[in-house]
Amino acid sequence: VRGAFTRGVSRWVYRPRQRIEYSEYLDFLRSCFREVYRVHRDGSFCAVVIGTVLMNGTHVPLPFHFVSLMEDIGWRFHQDIVWSKCTGGVKRAGSTIRNPFPGYFYPNLMTEYILVFRKPGERKIYEGRRTEEKEASRIEIESVFTRDVNVGGNQYTDALQKELDLSFDDAEALKLGRKVGTVSEDAKIPILQQVTEIIVLEIQKTFDFFRATAAGEHIERIYLAGGSAVVPGLMEALRQEFSLPVELLNPCARIGYAEGWPTADLVQQNPGQLAVAVGLALRSFEDL
Repeated sequence: VRGAFTRGVSRWVYRPRQRIEYSEYLDFLRSCFREVYRVHRDGSFCAVVIGTVLMNGTHVPLPFHFVSLMEDIGWRFHQDIVWSKCTGGVKRAGSTIRNPFPGYFYPNLMTEYILVFRKPGERKIYEGRRTEEKEASRIEIESVFTRDVNVGGNQYTDALQKELDLSFDDAEALKLGRKVGTVSEDAKIPILQQVTEIIVLEIQKTFDFFRATAAGEHIERIYLAGGSAVVPGLMEALRQEFSLPVELLNPCARIGYAEGWPTADLVQQNPGQLAVAVGLALRSFEDL
């Protein structure tokens, strides 16, 4: 949705609630998901990961407002899943420990909602699909190993915001290697390194578990994807720790696009951030 509705407009639309009124943000979501509703087949599903937002010091119950918004468009509420995340930010708990009577209460946002909606209609997901297509979509579980790690790009941004007293936008820019005001490299690098060490440790735990459960299998290469794959020092830290080739994943390597395409600059700067979008787009094709 973000990619489809940011063409030809300024970059800030990627995180619109940072700079506009809440009512305008709801209008933005309404326009996005009205278009999503239009292009969905009858009976198809739409899953949205969404959480409460902090605006002007107040937590706003966006997920609950979003359900009403979607129902007004025509979606039917199907199911909600509460995603409990053991994320960063636990340093805030120290305020209560150090000060038995703190002057404020600022809870960590430790959960998000996965809200599932369905467009009215009885069409089944695989209706009209050939047997060959169904078989091609099958994933052999034995050959896939996954592990979710609750630390990533957001922790870099949070750390920079807190330690350097920056705005969200400035912290994001600094994280990705851009110059921000008078902030020096000497001030930035140690903060990034602290988060990188945590990420490397979690990857090491994942590798250890993989080796213990996947007899005869071994890891030959590491690919980085996502918006924070280009954080300074991350790739070098992984190479040093694991003594493996580390590359930036480029899902667009075999995809041609016209010169002047609105998203061309994203591909050139960090193609890894498009990995999920490209992967989802390819699911309906038998061959590349």
